[in-house]
Amino acid sequence: MPLKKPRPEAHIRGEKCRFHVTTEVCLPMKKARQDKPTAGPKTAHTKTSWGNLLFLACFVGLLVLAGASVYRNHLAKRAKTAAGNPVFGFIDTSGRMVIEPRFDFAYDFSEGFAGVQIDARKGYINREGELVIDAVYTDAGPFREGRAPVHLHGKYGYIDTKGRLAIPPDYDRVGLFSQGRAPVAVEGRYGYIDRDGGLVIEPRFEHALPFSEDLAAVVVDQRAGFIDLDGVIVIEPQFEAVAPFVSGLAPAKKNGKWGYIDREGAFTIEPRFEDAQVFREGLSPVLQDSTWGYAGPDGALVIKPRFEKARPFSQGLAAVKEDGLYGYIGPSGEYVIPPQFKHAYPFSEGLARVRVTP
Repeated sequence: MPLKKPRPEAHIRGEKCRFHVTTEVCLPMKKARQDKPTAGPKTAHTKTSWGNLLFLACFVGLLVLAGASVYRNHLAKRAKTAAGNPVFGFIDTSGRMVIEPRFDFAYDFSEGFAGVQIDARKGYINREGELVIDAVYTDAGPFREGRAPVHLHGKYGYIDTKGRLAIPPDYDRVGLFSQGRAPVAVEGRYGYIDRDGGLVIEPRFEHALPFSEDLAAVVVDQRAGFIDLDGVIVIEPQFEAVAPFVSGLAPAKKNGKWGYIDREGAFTIEPRFEDAQVFREGLSPVLQDSTWGYAGPDGALVIKPRFEKARPFSQGLAAVKEDGLYGYIGPSGEYVIPPQFKHAYPFSEGLARVRVTP
């Protein structure tokens, strides 16, 4: 969870309590002046003025001390909270931590950037871990084709790799760019825009995913199908759920089970899995009997189910969870990076985001 800044109201209440104490400390000065008779109006005015100045100096000095104390307490609480909270960093394919864990959240690297969250705001780092686009967004996604979705002023738009606003924040929901198009929601319906923000497919879908291999998954009347680059439905909406096409196959759910369809919409691997993900590098994570393993393009199990969680292969490695921790296996199913992470994700551009407890 991101660290929360103390509310201004809490500062004020705390300061008022401290100022009440400082006023009581200064009261004896006022009492001493009242006990001693004054020589005349001028002397009384002078003494009163000096007393007020002393009181004001005391008041301001303690105000500064109180403020500094509140700030120190705030930093101490943040450090204490951060010390126990899992944070994200990045490893290379040998398992070496190359960007130290310090982010509340992180996305995969894409086009040389990775989105990260710092104090409930998101920005972007480079491969050296340097913040190159300031963390000013309430939400921010990965770059694709030189555009990244960001949440600004209650809506989503897109920035370019310089951090400049490329498409104004006019949308309730958005997706990533792919093949020159990105899904966006306009008044509850999804359509597609180009890289300049021009509408290329009219909003008429209940939901929509980015394009992959010239096809995009869409939902019509609570059923999922696929459209082509022109927005024409080429696989009739008939599935309970689908995922994008990769290597000519797409996971699809029918009658409560997952299988794989081809570009014609026909099942090449019959629905028999409890869950399924996309194929990467010839293998796909599948859930059978509440345990994850990996299937080949013919549907046969290549890595027998034994994992609590499994993610697609990337750069020869796949993140899997066993006994509560994530590590990385190779195509044989043997560990290359032993389980040690609270969360782990696929490699992208030679790095993978992992979550650890400091």
